[in-house]
Amino acid sequence: MMKDTADADGLETHRSYIPKWEINSEGIWDARFVARVFQHASDTLREAVAPGVAARHVHRRLRFIAPMFGGEPVRIGSARLRSGDDVVHLLSQARTGNLCAVALDRVGYDISGLPVVDTPEAAPSPFADDEEIGTDGTVTHLSVLRPAAFDHLGVLLSDAVCACVVEAMPHILVARGAGAAPAPITELHVSLTGEGRSGDVARLVSQGDPGRIRHVLDCPTSGRVYARAVTVHTSAS
Repeated sequence: MMKDTADADGLETHRSYIPKWEINSEGIWDARFVARVFQHASDTLREAVAPGVAARHVHRRLRFIAPMFGGEPVRIGSARLRSGDDVVHLLSQARTGNLCAVALDRVGYDISGLPVVDTPEAAPSPFADDEEIGTDGTVTHLSVLRPAAFDHLGVLLSDAVCACVVEAMPHILVARGAGAAPAPITELHVSLTGEGRSGDVARLVSQGDPGRIRHVLDCPTSGRVYARAVTVHTSAS
């Protein structure tokens, strides 16, 4: 149950630990599961301040700050930014208090009653929702939307989009040819643009340079766009 008092990082909206089966081949917490706990925090916050309201975030921006490892306890505090209308979620290692990741949400419900915090120095960069994918983009993911990709109201979940994007990374390297080196994702921006249904085909098309890759998740048969995303990478050459 969410605490009814505010800490320095806002209201507590998530508390769990990192199971070892969510660790990737590099030995750290996989980005798709980091995205999932932010989804949990967002849903907990919405039910606390706007119970029964179907509106949710339209844009989400994640920034990964420090690696997290199997068995570590984690918590998320959520608040309203003093400088705007965004919700900020702060993911920290519960034992040390070290900040590990930050998410910003642009939501569709009243957040005026939330605790207010200053914009963290580690906040993600602005999301550019006008970025388009050209005709020479690469298909990097193809699957079917399953029931788990939607919430109890039938709304497509942001973390399901994040999972498609993270799974696309190896195929982007294949498309670049031999010698391509993986570059860690430091930011992941998602904009939900359309509705989908369980059973719909979902195709991810990706395009961009090694430091910034744009993605669109659509239905190849109807042309309906479910979401757009951007990944920002470090150590890319």
